[in-house]
Amino acid sequence: MWYNKRRIMDPAFKKKFLRQLMDKMIKTADSMVEYLAQQSSKDEIDIYPLMNRSALEVVCTCGFNLTDTYVEKEDTKIGNYVNEVFDMLQLHAFEQQTFWFPWKFKKEKAILKTANDYLRGMVKDHLQHRFDAISKGTDNKDDILSYIIRANTFTDELGIDDFVDDFYTFLVAGMETTAIAMTCLIWEIVKNKEIYEKLKDEIETVYNGRDNIEYDDLALLVYTDQLIKE
Repeated sequence: MWYNKRRIMDPAFKKKFLRQLMDKMIKTADSMVEYLAQQSSKDEIDIYPLMNRSALEVVCTCGFNLTDTYVEKEDTKIGNYVNEVFDMLQLHAFEQQTFWFPWKFKKEKAILKTANDYLRGMVKDHLQHRFDAISKGTDNKDDILSYIIRANTFTDELGIDDFVDDFYTFLVAGMETTAIAMTCLIWEIVKNKEIYEKLKDEIETVYNGRDNIEYDDLALLVYTDQLIKE
């Protein structure tokens, strides 16, 4: 079963396919920069919510073709529910011994159930709709979901619920972990002028006066990659 579930996601992370998603990621990055420019008059801003919404937009557009201006909207149903799920996961991590006691955290469990039911139901409905469209040959989307469905088939051992579980995890974990990592990265960069200048020089060299970069240019951002991994 582990092998089958792992095999579900494998096709979407090949270099050839990821190239096709660059335009969508660049569009989100441009929206993020534009939003930051609009906040330039403020003495300080909370960068985490912006990273959170930016990650949500990339996951939704690249993963599910759920297009919306998530970067600009500070209040969306999907974003709010994903945040609630992650908040409850954090609470569970700190209260592992008592979280599932029937008399403990009743309000939090109700919040978790509501968020989980909505997100899992949304993913399942969207997955079923897209699978039906692909089966009929009427789906021409180029997102991760379509690519994975085309590369897999449902069997007695591998049903739609397996796809739902993996994409639900992809939605929640992909959004929050990316947002947290990018927030910490930016925080460390702005605190260290030497790192900032070195990073800026590398990016300007690779961009070489262009507005955007190509997929192959990513391999040239060696220092940037080191900072992200660190």
